[in-house]
Amino acid sequence: MVMRPDPRVGALTVVRRRNYGPWWLWTIVIILAGAAGYAGYRLRLLNEELAQVAAEREMLSAGKSRLGDDLREARRKLDAASETERKLNAALKQSRADTESARSQLADLQKRVVALRADVAQTEAGAARSKEEVERLQAALDSAKAAADEVSALTMRISKLETQLETARAEAAAAKTAQEELERKLAEAEASASSAGSPLPQ
Repeated sequence: MVMRPDPRVGALTVVRRRNYGPWWLWTIVIILAGAAGYAGYRLRLLNEELAQVAAEREMLSAGKSRLGDDLREARRKLDAASETERKLNAALKQSRADTESARSQLADLQKRVVALRADVAQTEAGAARSKEEVERLQAALDSAKAAADEVSALTMRISKLETQLETARAEAAAAKTAQEELERKLAEAEASASSAGSPLPQ
């Protein structure tokens, strides 16, 4: 209250001011308002961070799915390369067996040719028989040449199969390397997903 003179009555009168409460109450109100504003600001930041984490988690999930698909494709290619290598090995073994058989037949024919030539050299009599033997010898020589051509063709086939086998082995090695790389990336993606799902620091 403040004492002020009143001109109407010529005496001091009491003038009452409006009571707004104690100053410490308003200080508490201001502090609480500031705390509420800061809490709202922190809440908005946390919501943004949570939205960012959710988006990163979705990206990691999509990346993990894509890596899984790539890994399955790499495994399929590795299985196909292994199957191709197995077939090529079987074909190579069969070709080698055929080559050995042809070589054996060629060696046998060559022995027969040598024996027939010896018989012709030793047999002077019997011109007709000698002529038949010469014709038989010529036929044997023709067979030997055909067998030699077959051996040459089989040798070329073996070389081609060996080249295909080396290519299949290289593809299998590349597919295995790609599989190991995809498994490493998948492990990294899972580790990143685990770290992204951890609680935010206070």
